[in-house]
Amino acid sequence: MYGIRVPAFVISPWVVPGSVAKNVYDHTSILSTILKRFCLDASGKPLSMGVRADNALDVGPLLSVPSMPSISEPPPLNLNTKLPVPTPNPNAFGAVLSKFLVGF
Repeated sequence: MYGIRVPAFVISPWVVPGSVAKNVYDHTSILSTILKRFCLDASGKPLSMGVRADNALDVGPLLSVPSMPSISEPPPLNLNTKLPVPTPNPNAFGAVLSKFLVGF
């Protein structure tokens, strides 16, 4: 029996663009991935952090791109944009709270 469903996004340069996983992952899937990738004992087995983490599917198979795509220079930032400053809404929660606490 499973509990509440929690959608998850795995965002990485090593994920195939547009891929969708149909497996059922657990809240401890990230922990399981970290243990299987970075926390190995002398014999090469992942360290244990409990039965739930040991049995959780890791997201390692989703990270299947063999190498990170090369990126040229990032586009230059245009910091000289003249965006209009929005006028504060006098009925917004912060304004009403400020009037209540401070009095103006």
